[in-house]
Amino acid sequence: MTKATPKTRFNIVLSVFVCNLLLQPLISFAEKPKTKTTNWKEEKEFTYAGKCFSGKDYWLFASEKIEYGNVIPYYTYRGPVGSGTVRTDTSPKVMVQRICREQADIVANL
Repeated sequence: MTKATPKTRFNIVLSVFVCNLLLQPLISFAEKPKTKTTNWKEEKEFTYAGKCFSGKDYWLFASEKIEYGNVIPYYTYRGPVGSGTVRTDTSPKVMVQRICREQADIVANL
């Protein structure tokens, strides 16, 4: 059996030190308490206003309401087609096109 020389002992100590140094961030990461989650609330209401292709003004308010546990999209509108409130899952772009046409049918589909 051979004796460990001072050089070999130094290499072993150095290796242990380097391993400890490299593993320290992983160990401290695992021990960190988790940060609190933020209560991010996405906006549920939007207002759109502008001019129709005919030059007349329109106004559209999009919102969501919870009815019987279901999220229902609502639009309140005013424009060349008239004014009112409707329950529909139509996109706002399509709704703007509808309220800008005087003869358009705006029908609730929910």
